[in-house]
Amino acid sequence: MTSYRPYPSPLGARRDRTALIVVPEYRGYRIQVDAVAVDGRWNADVRLRRLFSEDKPHVERVTCYKLTPQHAERSAEIWTRRWIDGQGGE
Repeated sequence: MTSYRPYPSPLGARRDRTALIVVPEYRGYRIQVDAVAVDGRWNADVRLRRLFSEDKPHVERVTCYKLTPQHAERSAEIWTRRWIDGQGGE
């Protein structure tokens, strides 16, 4: 599932394409990935929330220095799924 919102451009240009990756359920977690502009490239912020839990979400910045926000978000989503698999997600 993907929801949409505007991206700020790292180079100051206006962008009309928007996106935010949200995986509602992956092995007992909800994953939200948001691109972040850094020095003309893109990294991603990841929020992991355990489903049916009162715990606070785990927030992580994935450093990937991709050229587009879509590539940064996709890379962060793959990294997050691997992290969950390594933690023994349900």
